[in-house]
Amino acid sequence: MSRVPLLALTKQDANYGGHSGYYEQAFRFATTDGIDVRRIVPAPGLLARATGKLYSLAIGASSRDQTASAAELRMTLAHLLHPGALCHIANIEDHLPLLRRLRGKQPRWVATVHFPPELWADPDSAALGRLGHVITLCERDRAFFAARLGGGSVSTILHGVDCDFFHPDESQRAPAPRLLMMGKWLRDFETAGQVLATALDRWPTLDVDVIVARRWADGSSLAALAGHPRVHWQESVADDELRRLYQRAWLLVMPLRESSANNALVEALASGTVPVVNRVGGVSDYGGDSVYPTCDAAIAGTFLTQIGRWLESPDELRVVGRACRDFAVQRLDWSHIRRQHAALYRRLLRG
Repeated sequence: MSRVPLLALTKQDANYGGHSGYYEQAFRFATTDGIDVRRIVPAPGLLARATGKLYSLAIGASSRDQTASAAELRMTLAHLLHPGALCHIANIEDHLPLLRRLRGKQPRWVATVHFPPELWADPDSAALGRLGHVITLCERDRAFFAARLGGGSVSTILHGVDCDFFHPDESQRAPAPRLLMMGKWLRDFETAGQVLATALDRWPTLDVDVIVARRWADGSSLAALAGHPRVHWQESVADDELRRLYQRAWLLVMPLRESSANNALVEALASGTVPVVNRVGGVSDYGGDSVYPTCDAAIAGTFLTQIGRWLESPDELRVVGRACRDFAVQRLDWSHIRRQHAALYRRLLRG
């Protein structure tokens, strides 16, 4: 089988460690996968910013991350030098100026959409039709974009997780109930604070770990819990500590305002930590209501009912935790997700 040349416009994001995130993991193809990847990543430094600024001025998009602009220029030049290569934009929302300036169909370009449909402006969603293919991270989003672009040009490939790194460890599990709340993107911090405050009052042996940069939660009821003696707040953690927090937690408690895919959700599943999350967006694609029950809405009472159920039935919780782990291994491990990407690349090349 001939090898597939791939230009991957991606990034290195300080919010993700070496084992988390789409951008770090999606293009780690093995030699045997038959994909020859050239990763193009925004580079730090004055030269990159100056290059990006000049390029942005030339295309009329000066107010943006100039290192991302410089990376777009590098990918455009690389594609001119290698016109037979495929181009995969790992996060199209970071590169909307590039999308907007495309003229005509680019049949060998593919992009992954991360934002829910409600965050997309109509002209930009229409401009996705200039790409050869669009990948969404859940079926709800696929249906939305397929209705606008045509079903044959949109696929769902789920967000993956490193199941070798994120795994259960019963020896780490806290002997008393422990909840974990983490992340920033599209979280409902107000409901989270209400849920956790009531849970701390209702269950006096309960402890809570919160991994959230304070600025994201400022002014919310979650921020009001800072300083509580049983709330252990950290703004960021290293990879090994993040894994330990998942392994130690009984539950991931995560009220959401919206979701397509969610790093914390897939990492919790791989760790065998049962999520308590509301049924929104792509949650059902990631095991919601088929592997673990979801809450009807981001309403504190529905979360507390579900938390109470699990705390009162720890044996059942362990069974569901094992089912979460099995789902992650069978459906979400990056080895499966990369194979689906590779199959799409080959189909685009044949087309």
